Amino acid sequence: MARPRETVGPDLASAAAIQTVIDQAAEAGGGRVVLPAGELVLDRGLELRSNVELVGQGGNTILRKAPGRVYALTGYHNYGMCDVPLATTEGLAPGMTVSVHDRLRGGFYSTFARVTWVHPGWAGLDHGIEADYAADEEPVLTTAFPLVFGHGIASAAVRDLALDGSRSTNPHTRMDGRGSRDGRLPGGQPDRGADPARRRSGVHGRSADLHLRLRVPGP
Repeated sequence: MARPRETVGPDLASAAAIQTVIDQAAEAGGGRVVLPAGELVLDRGLELRSNVELVGQGGNTILRKAPGRVYALTGYHNYGMCDVPLATTEGLAPGMTVSVHDRLRGGFYSTFARVTWVHPGWAGLDHGIEADYAADEEPVLTTAFPLVFGHGIASAAVRDLALDGSRSTNPHTRMDGRGSRDGRLPGGQPDRGADPARRRSGVHGRSADLHLRLRVPGP
């Protein structure tokens, strides 16, 4: 049986709206979420689900990361807690994807999570932080995230999209340990998405398997 086709129209050109359509397609058993031509600025990563394809209009559909933000943590916070104290929460909203780390440690000591709630001076996360963060180690929460990602999914695909990480407006909010670093993926594989020429040309087929670390079916 063919998967249902769902098109995201211009009135749904936001990360939150696209995520809603992806989730609805997954709940229905899978489908194709087709993005229109245009440039979409994302304030959060798009989480792909099993049996869902995210499809654009080739180089005419560009997903561009919004300018990065850095939020200083205040005080000491313990491993495993699902909230963080922040000097300010301006610009944060539930559903946004963020990274928490300090100046000493990265890799698996950094935390990639989704914001679940925001109160003055605090933000909730969808899972516990990956380390103890002390004030003298300058911990921060940043709006660092992969543009498209997936956790434990199968039979998912990303096709005919151009991804732009907007490095010039995100100098301090690159993914640390969860994505590519200096153009390499874990295990030393080259990150094809780190090549500006390839990034502009779009992501499809097996290249998405490397850049996004998803299990992608063959063409």
